[in-house]
Amino acid sequence: MRSLLNRRSRPRPTAAAAPGAGPRIAVCAIARNERDYLLEWVAYHRLAGFDGIHVYDNVSDDGTSELLAALDAAGVVHRTHWPRKEGIPPQRHAYQHFLENHAGRYDWVLVCDLDEFVVPRTGTVKDFIRRGTERDPAVTAYALPWLVFGSGGQEEKTPGLVIERFTNCAERPGPSVKTLFRSDAVLAMRTHIADLMWGRYADNRHQRPQWSDRMPIDLVDAEDGEVLVHHYFTKSRAEWVERRKLPKADRATVSHRHLAMYDRYERLPREETRAAVMADRVRAEVRQLEEVVRRLPGRRLDPVVLTVSRDGVIGTVDGLEPGQDCAVRVVIDDVVERVVGCDRVVDGRPAFFVVGKWNEVPTKRVRVSVVGGRRAVKAVSDARRDPREVLETVQRALPGAEEKILTLGLELARTEEGADQLAKTLSATFEKFPWYGALLEGLTALHRGDSRGRDVLVDAAGRWPEGMRQLAEKLTEKDVQYALGLLDRHGLCTTTLAGPPTTA
Repeated sequence: MRSLLNRRSRPRPTAAAAPGAGPRIAVCAIARNERDYLLEWVAYHRLAGFDGIHVYDNVSDDGTSELLAALDAAGVVHRTHWPRKEGIPPQRHAYQHFLENHAGRYDWVLVCDLDEFVVPRTGTVKDFIRRGTERDPAVTAYALPWLVFGSGGQEEKTPGLVIERFTNCAERPGPSVKTLFRSDAVLAMRTHIADLMWGRYADNRHQRPQWSDRMPIDLVDAEDGEVLVHHYFTKSRAEWVERRKLPKADRATVSHRHLAMYDRYERLPREETRAAVMADRVRAEVRQLEEVVRRLPGRRLDPVVLTVSRDGVIGTVDGLEPGQDCAVRVVIDDVVERVVGCDRVVDGRPAFFVVGKWNEVPTKRVRVSVVGGRRAVKAVSDARRDPREVLETVQRALPGAEEKILTLGLELARTEEGADQLAKTLSATFEKFPWYGALLEGLTALHRGDSRGRDVLVDAAGRWPEGMRQLAEKLTEKDVQYALGLLDRHGLCTTTLAGPPTTA
């Protein structure tokens, strides 16, 4: 075992990196509703030399998801849809997914949050790693202390970069750390520290860290050292108020921060500008990223949701011409995400379709965006919309969806008012299932007081007895009360339209 550990403790070759470029490094984070801060954080860590930026999207609804999807499409970041699951802390779960699926592409990995920026005192993160491995190849993880920043008395959110707006911080680094680790040495990642399979920790001075016996994830002797993690914890009071509305990602259950916590960090004793001096370079990089996103073809496209039901989500894309395609992102009930192409045709236009059945959650509400697009649209299930409006849309856009049109028609036929709307709206032609059309035509005629509706239904029962029998059963199963009452009042059997009618 000793020889195996000694062999594994030698630095790995970095074949994927350019000659002289040093180890390949990645940063991994989980994010929710960070739209206003995302580009700065990505730009900063690109400039800091990270070869890979992986962001787990904890179902944002402020535009973060759409921006991340665009950056992913442009090859700037790797985004993973990551909804909260009951009883599982999404943050640590995301880290484990990263270890299992992506970490092996890199030599070293930093795990941090979107309000944290790794700041070397001199050189780069790769320089720090090189110095460390030269001193002691047995080190497989570094504990990088937090330097916590407060608001500096700022009440409102103002324009500008986070690293430039906030320079007021604690006198010295706190005990909490974030971990920079070798990807092949880690068994599991906690929120702040890693469980190592082999090797050992060092601190940001390349020394053995002194861990607290009260809280074994904290250091007792944190110093500025060679690298710190600047933690912009509160930002302004207004930003803190917004942030505390979000559930904490490191908890299995929904938990929120206390508003009073802000006051502890309002006025801190030290001014630190080591990250702020990067502001001009970060701004320039942000502008480049914005231009990359602007050039994506989906930027000028907007989705239009036509129908949302158990069958699925169907829609078109404004701005997309026949023969063109794009990627459409559909999120169902903040849990299931599907990215599909526009490979269907509706109204002569390219259309997208996502199956609604057999998902982990029922299709009650969706959020739809074109990958690279500027906005997302929200839509609710057809069952929560005006059924007449839905029927009109489906008849126009999906005239061949006979089963769906029948279902919508029967939904309207539950009430007298609905039957009134059905009589005014129904225009479909049923070629595959003509008995569907006969049933709806007969019911609407009876509703208008036209006795010929009875003849239509009796004739249909004679021509398509099995089909009409099944429809009669469906009327009963779905308890389409008004329609059943119409049939009964006109002497038609309510259990089977295929049977001989009773005398009126």
